[in-house]
Amino acid sequence: MSKIVEIQSVFAGYNDEVILKDVSFDIFDDDFIGVIGPNGGGKTTLLNVILGLIKPIKGTVKFCDDLSSVRNNRIGYLPQQNKIDKQFPITVKDVVLSGLIYSSRILIKHSKFDKQKAEETLQRIGICDLKNIPIGELSGGQMQKVLLARAIVSSPRLLILDEPITFVDNQFEGELYEILNELNKEMAIIMVTHDVGTISSYVKTIACVNRSLHYHRSNIISEEQLASYNCPIKLITHGEVPHTVLKKHNH
Repeated sequence: MSKIVEIQSVFAGYNDEVILKDVSFDIFDDDFIGVIGPNGGGKTTLLNVILGLIKPIKGTVKFCDDLSSVRNNRIGYLPQQNKIDKQFPITVKDVVLSGLIYSSRILIKHSKFDKQKAEETLQRIGICDLKNIPIGELSGGQMQKVLLARAIVSSPRLLILDEPITFVDNQFEGELYEILNELNKEMAIIMVTHDVGTISSYVKTIACVNRSLHYHRSNIISEEQLASYNCPIKLITHGEVPHTVLKKHNH
């Protein structure tokens, strides 16, 4: 088990507001980490720090081996779907090919290898039949599969997902978790979600983020532990199907 990212005493935020305070944890090559916490608690800020989209105010983010930047395609990223412009005139295959833009020798015209890699990734995710469809015609679940294909087409060592089950149906949710289980055999995964009840069946560890970060080195977590981590989430179970809701919190 090799360490691929080392985060030490990181403070981060925007303008004059500090969102994350004194965050430290390591990411290893077989990790599957579920990141939970209230809105405004710093989950997306944490992802932005790892992705290099914002610089820490204090502290360090150290990438090991060849994982020095998202730009060398060793980090895959699936953003929140509401940040994607579905009116942009581009096909499914072109979206997936855009995941190879930094590794391609010719930035404007993709190589035969790039196109073959995109085809293989579309087949792996099960959406090869959609490759020539404009993204504006896709359902929410189909769009997430396309964005996931783009995120993994370069065979990254780390895959980062920001609330990937938002705006999708239950069928896609189940399919996504099964795909992620297979991908975790090849890459580390960090996934932000509010649904700790469901992800506890899939992730290996849980990071509770509410300004600070508490790293729970198990996928089994109790309501008492969440409270001790200052993570205002209440576990609710209906029969055998667990759900979660946020308690009242100050952020």
